[in-house]
Amino acid sequence: MAKRYLNQYEVAADHVLLFISGLKHEATVKIEKDDYELISNKHWGLMAVGKKGNEKIIPYTTVNRASVPLGRWLLDIHHPEKKVEHFDRDNHNFLRNNLYVTDKSDYRLRHSLKDNGKVCGVFEIKRDGRVTGYKVEYKEPETAKKKFKCFTARKCNGLTEAKKEAFEFRMDVLKNKDREIAC
Repeated sequence: MAKRYLNQYEVAADHVLLFISGLKHEATVKIEKDDYELISNKHWGLMAVGKKGNEKIIPYTTVNRASVPLGRWLLDIHHPEKKVEHFDRDNHNFLRNNLYVTDKSDYRLRHSLKDNGKVCGVFEIKRDGRVTGYKVEYKEPETAKKKFKCFTARKCNGLTEAKKEAFEFRMDVLKNKDREIAC
């Protein structure tokens, strides 16, 4: 018989909420309904990663005496140079369409923007209080001019696709790549 652990779950219409309580931190994590059975068979805790004062609280489990973050465990990532990121930057949203795998070198590029003279960010485009798309603003070191590229829900077949395209474009700008835009 499968062993059930003490984490609490709440099933919603299209996802499941996982409630994790630790000694210092508490978190509510959003997961896919399809992942519920798999995740509910493990005990999940919380750990702080990053520099003091700028820590991220992430869920983890223990496998063979090693702490494994939920994103790496869900996507079965074992390579040490790979990192799981969230499109919406919400470290507690583990819906599979919100997760992507990147190299640690990509992660370092994104977090050392001032070192290479570029400024690059993704911002929401709002109309009447509703998000209608995303805008990537960047500055090229050669021209020192600010540029931007918009990704709207209408042009990109939905808001999720617009966000995904905006973040991919941003990563390509940071790597100095030219790419064709799908939307």
